[in-house]
Amino acid sequence: MTNDIIFFLVYGAGTKESNKALLSLLNVVLERKDPITEVKIVNTVHKGFHPGDKETVMDVKARSEKGEQFNIEMQASVQLFFGERTLVYGARMVNSSLAKGEDYDTMKKSIVISFIDGVMFKDTPSFHTKFELRENREGLLLTDRLEIYFLELGKIDDSKDPEEMEPLERLCAYLKFAGDYRRADYVEKLLDTGEEAVLMSDQVFREITEDESLQDLLWRREIAEHDLATKVMLAEKDGERIGIEKGIEKGIAAFIQDYVEDGREAEAIIEKLVLRFDLQEDEARQYYEKYSDC
Repeated sequence: MTNDIIFFLVYGAGTKESNKALLSLLNVVLERKDPITEVKIVNTVHKGFHPGDKETVMDVKARSEKGEQFNIEMQASVQLFFGERTLVYGARMVNSSLAKGEDYDTMKKSIVISFIDGVMFKDTPSFHTKFELRENREGLLLTDRLEIYFLELGKIDDSKDPEEMEPLERLCAYLKFAGDYRRADYVEKLLDTGEEAVLMSDQVFREITEDESLQDLLWRREIAEHDLATKVMLAEKDGERIGIEKGIEKGIAAFIQDYVEDGREAEAIIEKLVLRFDLQEDEARQYYEKYSDC
């Protein structure tokens, strides 16, 4: 479930079962007294759409019966400047929530929810954080039209009995360990609690992970990630090689210029280059000709 494609297909497929799972997730995360009763996906899977293709964003975009906008995503790790990135998402949603010419009081609430398989805020033990626009001393709320939630799965205590967990804690534990064969017994304990969000999510998760075409998609994506990692590694090594070569050449240039200033003969300098830098004579001569007049 920490795979963004799987997460998207569980909560963003737009099917009846998927919508139920998303509805349960939202109500658990938002912890409202007035739960959401209906949700509609606005970026459903359609013909020709292949999750994981280049430039495909795996965020679930949805709207409630009251017009509230949601952007829900799963991140496999904490990205650099992830807070700023999330703010851009939220600002874009707020901007789109008000049509041209509409009054400000018609602006619908925009909510960004990010599940992160890691730890983003090391200074707080809480795995569930909510950000709003508030005055920093008195806590006065400027507006409630933008909310940003972070759920850090890296802070979930898997030694804790699921029966002792809060509903949101159970859901996050499920998201972290579902599909991990090593934690199958623990996931079963989470399911045994009867937590609605966990049960609804697991129903859709089991259905989609039995799809052979999805397994092929995930396999191809994994290969692509290995290919990219290899390309990055080779590029870094090539960069290191070029850097070393440039550093050595700068040393050779300085060496030649120092000996030229001291009045040494060309053949003597070339001989020292061969010995000092382990060069062939023709290589040493080329360096001498290149830098002796600098």
